[in-house]
Amino acid sequence: MALGADADGSVWLAGDGDGLYAIRGGATVHYAPSATMPRTVMTIYNDSNGRIWLGTWMQGLWVMDRNTGVARKVGLVPGIESCSVFAIHEDSRHRMWIGTLGEGLFSLDVNTGEVSKAPSVASGLDYRENKNIIPNNWINDFSKGPGDILFLATCDGLGAINLKTNDCLGMFNGKNRLFEGTNISTVCYTNDNRVWFGTNNGL
Repeated sequence: MALGADADGSVWLAGDGDGLYAIRGGATVHYAPSATMPRTVMTIYNDSNGRIWLGTWMQGLWVMDRNTGVARKVGLVPGIESCSVFAIHEDSRHRMWIGTLGEGLFSLDVNTGEVSKAPSVASGLDYRENKNIIPNNWINDFSKGPGDILFLATCDGLGAINLKTNDCLGMFNGKNRLFEGTNISTVCYTNDNRVWFGTNNGL
């Protein structure tokens, strides 16, 4: 379900309902689902301090100490700890950005524990493409763009947010999304200033 690597060269893999695996120097360690390990991990992110962040299916956000193998759940907003997390990114100020399926986009200050939610509206309610909001609360993937831009692959088009200013309109000439009605499952910004994305209609 997910694949990642850390600064020590370990490769991390996750299976459906099978917790997490680490491959180090040819040896494989299995972290089975438990009170300190989620069942199904959908995304794996290694931050600048060596922590392993785990986005899960219906078990919210977790962070793991790779030395002990113990993971703990990180609450985003009371009442939605069981959400699905498909995208994680660390910005230049070391805040963690969390993309969820249905609950929107969050930022987490790991030093203070403060959680903020990016402005959005419920699907189909008072949506305007010229409003400074993320285009959809169903976020499948992230990709770091130029400067402080983070591209958002959503179930209803491609969005972008400036992580310093929280501006959702600057990247697309006053609009908060492109490709309305397109379910974008993955996105990748490349050094030649192109954005590649996979959709329900192909690449």
